[in-house]
Amino acid sequence: MMYFVKVSLFSSLISSATIPPLFVMMIEPNIDAERFFTYVLPVFIVSFIVIIIFTILFVIPAHILTNKSNNFNLKNTLFIGGLTALTVDLFYIGLGILDYPIFFFCGIIHSYVYWLIAQKISQKKR
Repeated sequence: MMYFVKVSLFSSLISSATIPPLFVMMIEPNIDAERFFTYVLPVFIVSFIVIIIFTILFVIPAHILTNKSNNFNLKNTLFIGGLTALTVDLFYIGLGILDYPIFFFCGIIHSYVYWLIAQKISQKKR
């Protein structure tokens, strides 16, 4: 169980560090450095919390049910990451933060990062 939590934490942290700058740059492409960091930090904190919650909710049960040997399949991980990102989209749209599903595309980034970290941690355990 600790294995899945560790992978989820690392992947969510890296994804949260990647996605908010992209998100801020999409909203306001000509932003100066000071305002950029003022916008990115709050988005990073919220993004990390939301991504880690939904990653743990979806990924841990799915891997426990399907992968008893910790062999991570990229296709399944991308599906789970897409499901996580779609849920994050619906969460943000429901709160009125977004008008369109942008995080579904970012879910592919999150899934790939999750898969890479899971592979690295699996190799270290052997």
